[in-house]
Amino acid sequence: MLFSIFNSFGENPTLALITLILMIPALLIALTVHEYAHGKMAFILGDKTAMMMGRLSLNPLHHLDPFGALMLLLFGFGFAKPVPVNMRNVTRVNYKLGTFLISIAGVLANFILAFIGVFGVLVTETVTLNKYGISASFLAAYGITEVSPIAIACYIFFTYFALLNIGLGVFNLIPIPPLDGSRILTIFLPAKAQVWFYKNEHLISIVILVLFITNILDKPLIAIRSAIYNGMEYLISLLPFIL
Repeated sequence: MLFSIFNSFGENPTLALITLILMIPALLIALTVHEYAHGKMAFILGDKTAMMMGRLSLNPLHHLDPFGALMLLLFGFGFAKPVPVNMRNVTRVNYKLGTFLISIAGVLANFILAFIGVFGVLVTETVTLNKYGISASFLAAYGITEVSPIAIACYIFFTYFALLNIGLGVFNLIPIPPLDGSRILTIFLPAKAQVWFYKNEHLISIVILVLFITNILDKPLIAIRSAIYNGMEYLISLLPFIL
């Protein structure tokens, strides 16, 4: 993702630098809320492990994984430091439902944030894209003729805020440990398949990592991210105050 920014704004290094600066808070919010959602859901279901270890926090430093954050910044897909959960303390629902709710909480949090980001993009689109020659479909509706630096900054922030949150949510659904997708997958597998998965999870992780490094997964993941973004954009465009 970072490379595409400098390619897109290669003729305008100042704009590329501003974009990078605005991406940092977007990235920190995405990672922090993702892990906080896991911890909060576990807390609601009876497990206080995250709270006792100081991880039930909105402080980004408590959740930041340097490598995962760098991946998210460079490629648009990454992860944070997993929140500790003790499923033995989850007493308000059964094991499978508890595992599913805790695992999916982070992903859903990211998709909610992404929805907010897409909404922000549509609202500020008219006052940012027009200046840089990218399309401003709602310009006439708002009667805006001048582009302010604040509007440009808002558009850039909301765009990458949406993309980073979708990327984080989608990436965490990949079924490799310690990502959420592995925990979600195993609760739906038959007992024998679960045993096989646990025995071979390192091999599965290596295979998927190789696919990722060799860019084989790039196109499918980017296609999924784009489809989710476009779907959110379409849903928001149906709202009467956006038309």
